[in-house]
Amino acid sequence: MISLKQAIRHVGLGLFFFSASLFPLSLYASSSAATALKERLESIRTWQAQFVEQVHDGKGQMKMESKGLCALKRPGYFFWKVLSPNRQTIYVNPEHVWMVDDDLAQATEHNSDDLIAPDNPVKLLMGSLTNALSHYHVTRRLFAHDMVYRLTPLNTQKAPFERVVITIHKGHLSSMDVTSSISGEVSFRFLKVKQNHLIPDTYFAYVPTEGIDVVKQT
Repeated sequence: MISLKQAIRHVGLGLFFFSASLFPLSLYASSSAATALKERLESIRTWQAQFVEQVHDGKGQMKMESKGLCALKRPGYFFWKVLSPNRQTIYVNPEHVWMVDDDLAQATEHNSDDLIAPDNPVKLLMGSLTNALSHYHVTRRLFAHDMVYRLTPLNTQKAPFERVVITIHKGHLSSMDVTSSISGEVSFRFLKVKQNHLIPDTYFAYVPTEGIDVVKQT
């Protein structure tokens, strides 16, 4: 099972890679695709959803499924709460990252800059898009109501993943997937999406309660 630290470093977002046969329309060039993706993601100021995560091995067999809640707010805020099969939560704000394991009653505090690398796909959702997209070659394909963007790291030797796929369905972020040599193929599907609704900063803050074992790695 992917640890919380792996999830935030590599985003745990695997790939449901669409074969070329699914795309009867043309492939768009990288520069225009990157610009289009930048504009689309920049239009997302806040975002909330339910998620379903599935981890597959190299043979396509599902190894794990988890479900939970997630949210983001630009710039610099991210929330990820696993409800099943275990209970774990990630709180990200401009100053800190808290990783909370409810089952173990343990909370670990990290520095945001140290934990989230510049080429981490999470940066696409909560950070500067100009800087984040500079790490990828971007293409896009149109399929029915979905615009599917494929991002390939420019530095393939250092990147912890092989490719990222972002799907925009009818104007909303509906999935984000990554293929990694470390975690295999991990796909996230987002349900009941709420976009650009008010979310207070306190939603992304964590204050340890009595009885929680606190570990600081700042």
